[in-house]
Amino acid sequence: MEIQAVLEYLFSKDPHVVEFQGKYLMYYSIPPKQNGNAEAQGWGIGIAGSKNLKDWHRIGEIIPQTAYESKGLCAPGALVRNDTVHLFYQTYGNGAKDAICHAWSEDGIHFVRNATNPIFSPEGEWNCGRAIDAEVVFLKDRYYFILCNSYS
Repeated sequence: MEIQAVLEYLFSKDPHVVEFQGKYLMYYSIPPKQNGNAEAQGWGIGIAGSKNLKDWHRIGEIIPQTAYESKGLCAPGALVRNDTVHLFYQTYGNGAKDAICHAWSEDGIHFVRNATNPIFSPEGEWNCGRAIDAEVVFLKDRYYFILCNSYS
């Protein structure tokens, strides 16, 4: 099955691909109507796997489970460190209260949420209060946390 069969069309919103345990994993945003879980509300995160970066299979999904995620979660950014996938994602649908969260997995599919989530919520007059589209990059023995924010 190719990725278009998984997603039902040739489009993947906010895709992020990592190599992990001999395969490729793609994390991507799933609109509410695309969530496979009928109980899920709001945006979710899909997980697809591939051995060759061409043929993809849907292998999992992360759906809202906590109060801070209740309206949705999306825009995943993944980082592999020490046999663990760290996933950074945003809450969705909370307007100025959208924040960045963190979860980790030892198999790339089943994630444990960080007990201190959300890990970042901007404060102060320099922003609108909303943090989105987080990425964490490891470069030269340092971690860099990058995110989008706006001020109207």
